[in-house]
Amino acid sequence: MRINIEKLLAERNHQNRFGNLLEIRILEYRKGYAKGSMPVKPDFLNPLGTVHGGCLYSLADSVGGCACATFGKIAPTVSGDLHFLRPACGFDNLVAVATVVKHGRSLAVYEVTITDPSEEITLARGTFTYFTAADI
Repeated sequence: MRINIEKLLAERNHQNRFGNLLEIRILEYRKGYAKGSMPVKPDFLNPLGTVHGGCLYSLADSVGGCACATFGKIAPTVSGDLHFLRPACGFDNLVAVATVVKHGRSLAVYEVTITDPSEEITLARGTFTYFTAADI
């Protein structure tokens, strides 16, 4: 099945209502890979002044799901495990990169890393599993 990556990117960036709430944008797409960003806004901070873990998890899950979609599959999340390695504070935006570990007939596993804008400081890293049985 051949999918139109540009159309998929546009749909992900404009029709994902929750992603739009967090202003998550997909920047790059290729088979088994996606890169996205999310701004750091005051509403996204926890009482300690760092980005709330739920926002980080949502960024990682959204970018991982987009990478999975490059195989032409709808990608509901089955599970996700995200390790918060450093506080996400002092940045204007964050970057997430998802890469395929294994893309099978019914399940796909992706590693996702969240970094600072320069992609030099790793803030969080995780593994996400998606259900892949349904075509887009």
